Amino acid sequence: DEGIVRADAEADNLQVPTAWTEEAEFDGEAYSLALFQGDVWAGGRPGGQFGDIYRRLSNGSWERRAFLNGDITQLVSTPDVLFGVVMDGSQTYAIRPGLPNRFYRTLPEAPRLQSIALGPGGTLWAGDSGTGLFPYPPLPDGGTGEIVVSPEPVRPEGPFANAIVSIDVSRGGTLWTATRSVNFGASNTSAVSWLDDGEWQTVRADDPDTDLPERS
Repeated sequence: DEGIVRADAEADNLQVPTAWTEEAEFDGEAYSLALFQGDVWAGGRPGGQFGDIYRRLSNGSWERRAFLNGDITQLVSTPDVLFGVVMDGSQTYAIRPGLPNRFYRTLPEAPRLQSIALGPGGTLWAGDSGTGLFPYPPLPDGGTGEIVVSPEPVRPEGPFANAIVSIDVSRGGTLWTATRSVNFGASNTSAVSWLDDGEWQTVRADDPDTDLPERS
């Protein structure tokens, strides 16, 4: 709710509140940040305005770029494209400077997107709280507007549950997911899962004897 703050990376102690300065032109809700083509981008609602993807200009102001009205809770960038996912929606936007904006639409199969991540081969993955985990097709070079996608959930079956709230891909290419609390037998628990040699491995929050492994 306090917007965006910044600090000098060379500061002696970033834990000191005085090391941080509020971004005066982004006074409002901020959900995500990314560095893309040398600029800082954010998903949020500066000044309580429209939820959108914004780019910080050299004069300190913020430029609205996607012209939507949704909560962009995660931004992921490649050298040429900035992707932003609308929380609990069915759209993942693709910003390409100098080219028309495009967006993937996953209705009706995946209407509650939660998270996106880039794999080491450049594949964009998405997690939906109902459908589960699936990859997007490559972004077409041309065209405008929406790209309709009928998600094919990842195989083998998994991970622990389809209620995915976050996904990530490690530097070594391991795919990780976090799932929110779901009813599982007599338990109501969340979990972290990872895909290892074609099989899902899981650590459940209700298992006190299991620790997460170290992974690169």
